[in-house]
Amino acid sequence: MPKYIPISPKTVEGKSWMRNSIERYQGQALLPVMPSEIMNASGAFPLAFVRTKAGLQIVAVCGQEAEHNLFIKQGKWLGNYVPEFCMTYPFQMVVKDENGILIFDEESGLMRDDTEGEVFFDAEGKPAGALEEIVKLLTRAQAMAPAFAAALKAIDESKLLMPWPKELADSAGIKIKGLQMVNEKALAELSDEDFLKVRKSLPIIYAVNLSLSQRHLLVRLGKLNPKAAAVEDVATMFEAPDDTLKFNF
Repeated sequence: MPKYIPISPKTVEGKSWMRNSIERYQGQALLPVMPSEIMNASGAFPLAFVRTKAGLQIVAVCGQEAEHNLFIKQGKWLGNYVPEFCMTYPFQMVVKDENGILIFDEESGLMRDDTEGEVFFDAEGKPAGALEEIVKLLTRAQAMAPAFAAALKAIDESKLLMPWPKELADSAGIKIKGLQMVNEKALAELSDEDFLKVRKSLPIIYAVNLSLSQRHLLVRLGKLNPKAAAVEDVATMFEAPDDTLKFNF
């Protein structure tokens, strides 16, 4: 279970960290998509809306079965695009009093009690090396988070979501339950007043729905990297450890 702690030059003095291994996600078919990467992700994976304990989220569908990520084989990522969530772990960023606070999952096993790994901060107390790039990604995602959350809320409140049609899921051999998309017929039938409420959400709506054409990748990867079927409900795949420290779009 993740246990995030705030870090600063003082709290990690004399320590270092190790980079995350992509193998960590070999058993996770749904990966969170950050607000800053929706357009890039939509060209690399089929995306879906899912309901979790943290609320409505957008995920990259990386497998046909709940416990098997088709993009990972023998410790290597088979696609051209790796979700930012995988690249930024074990770090996250939370905002308190309009200030970004960098946090680290101390249960990740990626912190060292020596200086032989990756450096956290430089002599001036600024993120150093690989962490500098991670902080840039997290900062960009956090800056977009409020607008992203508002867009998802507008989509949800407008009653536009529908489950993936069975024929759509079956065409890619996807057995994961709980995947949703926007009902384009319902979108077209919105009144002018209701349409204005979701106008700012349209880029997200179109990105998710258009991404469904990428499901052919799962068919191809399913032949290259197969695994026995394992059906699981979406809700169990994103159980948050508590109400305060969780992946926050």
